[in-house]
Amino acid sequence: TRKDAKGQWEPAKNLKSLNNKYFNAVVGAALDGQSLYLYNAYVKKKNQLDRGIAVSKKKNDSWQTPTKVDITNFKLEGEQFCFYVNPQETYIIISYKGKGSLGEEDLYVSKKQSDGSWGEPIHLGLTVNSTGYETSPFLSEDGYSLFFSSNGFGGEGDADIFVSFRMDESWTNWSKPQNLGNKVNSPAFDA
Repeated sequence: TRKDAKGQWEPAKNLKSLNNKYFNAVVGAALDGQSLYLYNAYVKKKNQLDRGIAVSKKKNDSWQTPTKVDITNFKLEGEQFCFYVNPQETYIIISYKGKGSLGEEDLYVSKKQSDGSWGEPIHLGLTVNSTGYETSPFLSEDGYSLFFSSNGFGGEGDADIFVSFRMDESWTNWSKPQNLGNKVNSPAFDA
């Protein structure tokens, strides 16, 4: 949808080139508006799913068929996973059960390399990851405040939203996660 001259939203239009019969969601948008990162990846056969993350580029005001984003030494295991790509397209925060996971899904970061490829996921460490699951990551614009949902730190209910602050450039040194409290979290699943 787009805003008209009066600031009102126009009727939404289906972006058919970005949708298939599977779950479709945007997990990142480039600052320049020319790239959308999407949950799940697409392959050549129509409606065949390849789990992971994909990117669609905008060309002549239309979105191109999404292509899979390759991350070095990244292999999805388990059924649950999430991604977040920052607007500068320099980091992908990944929630999945991977190498070094403490429990269910843990949080990792893949950094864009100087050659444009995506680096091997780095486990964010023992402070932000628990024996439960960490999911629905969101990184602040400056790259230092990480919001996520977890069922491994206690709280109001099934899973709560937390924030943790990156203490240095290592991506493994974080402040103790802070629960956002009962004005944000409920006794149900919050993410």
